[in-house]
Amino acid sequence: MANIFFQQKKNDTTPTITDAIHQAKRELDCAYLNFEHALDPDLIDCYIYQLQSAQMRYKFLLNCAKKAEKET
Repeated sequence: MANIFFQQKKNDTTPTITDAIHQAKRELDCAYLNFEHALDPDLIDCYIYQLQSAQMRYKFLLNCAKKAEKET
């Protein structure tokens, strides 16, 4: 599954690691925004989990990009 991030861009629909990183950053920003505006305790808990998930995905993708850069 991780190989999809390392494929050369053949057309506009083939995702690259850079595209995935940008998407993860947008998701992280959205999770921060939602957390900042949440008032209900259940929603706050929900957004904390979303933040943690988005942070982990973002870090994973950055590490993948670093490994791919070292290989080239």
